[in-house]
Amino acid sequence: MKVNLFMVGPAGSGKSSVTGAFYRWLKKNVDYEVKAVNLDPGAEYIPYTPDFDIRSLFTTREIMIKEKLGPNAAMIEASNRMVRERKLIVDKISSLNAEITIIDTPGQMEAFIFHESGPKLVSLIPNSIAIFILDASVIHRVNELTIGLLLSVITQLKLDVPTLSIINKSDTMPKKEQNKLIELIQDPFKIREAIENTARKYSSGAIVDVLLSIADFLPSVLPALRPVLVSANTLEGFDMLLDLIHEIYCTCGDLT
Repeated sequence: MKVNLFMVGPAGSGKSSVTGAFYRWLKKNVDYEVKAVNLDPGAEYIPYTPDFDIRSLFTTREIMIKEKLGPNAAMIEASNRMVRERKLIVDKISSLNAEITIIDTPGQMEAFIFHESGPKLVSLIPNSIAIFILDASVIHRVNELTIGLLLSVITQLKLDVPTLSIINKSDTMPKKEQNKLIELIQDPFKIREAIENTARKYSSGAIVDVLLSIADFLPSVLPALRPVLVSANTLEGFDMLLDLIHEIYCTCGDLT
C-alpha cells in the first residue's frame, strides 16, 4: 500500500489537528511507514513534527514583510510560489517513500482548492486521496450540512481524485445528534425533508429555495457515503477512516 492523503476543508475544521492525531494513531496501531507533510505556509503552530515542511521554503509572514502585502495577498503569492516550486515540493514528498503520507493543506481552503496550486500539486502526486473535513459543531445545522456536502463534491471535481468526507470534533456532539447526522448523510433525500422542516425557521425564502435545489442535486452526485465521525481529541473513528482508505485503494488500485 502506498497512498498520499490530502487533508482539506474549511478554515477551523481541524485539518492540522486531524493530521497530527491520525499520524499518531497510525504510528501506534499499524505497521505502515507513516510520514506527515505541512503545506500551509501560514501556519504559526502545527501539532505534529512534519517530515517535510513548506515553511522551509517560504512562509506567508516572510512574504508579507518582503513584498509589503496583507495576509490574503501573501497567501495568494504563497500559492503562486507553490506552483513555481511544484517540482521541488513533489520531489520532497516523493522522497519520503512512505506507505501512508498525510499532507496538511493551507488553512484557507480556497487558496488550495480554487487556486491552481492544489490541483497542480495533487495531479503530480500519484496514489492520492482527498480527505474532506467537516466540523461537527457547524454541520449539525442542516443548511450548513448541505453546503458542506456540496463543498466536498466541488473538492473532488477540482482535485480530480477519490474524496472521503469525514466529520471532525464528534466528541462535541451528543449521540442523538450524531445518529441524526448519520441518517441524513446516508440518505441525501432526507436532507430535503429536514430543510423543509427546519431551515424556513431561520432563513429567508430565497435562501431556502437555493438549499432545496442543492439538496435535490446532491443525490445525483454524491457517492454512497458511510459517515465517518472522528475526534482529534479522543482519536475515535480513525479505525473506520483507515478501513475506507483501504477500500478506495483496493477498488482503485494505484489510484491513478
